[in-house]
Amino acid sequence: MFNLKNITLAIVGSLVVTFYASANAPVTTKVATAPKADLVKLLSQFDADKNGSLSKAEVAASNNKTLMANFGNIDTNKDGELSKQELKSF
Repeated sequence: MFNLKNITLAIVGSLVVTFYASANAPVTTKVATAPKADLVKLLSQFDADKNGSLSKAEVAASNNKTLMANFGNIDTNKDGELSKQELKSF
């Protein structure tokens, strides 16, 4: 009825189909964004001069690539610093 060769072929065939299906599954990527609470937390951690905002130097010290890349867009009042409100709005 069933011999070892047929069972082995069935197992190998099902493994091949499984691997093929998983390899061709659509890839979804999530954009890495920090929650707003984390951005505000950065304010308290890296506000070296304790003025309530982050300068470009303080943002650079945080190593937060999102803030560094979007500094000009986040700084809506163009004062050269990111306030708590600007970080929340971003």
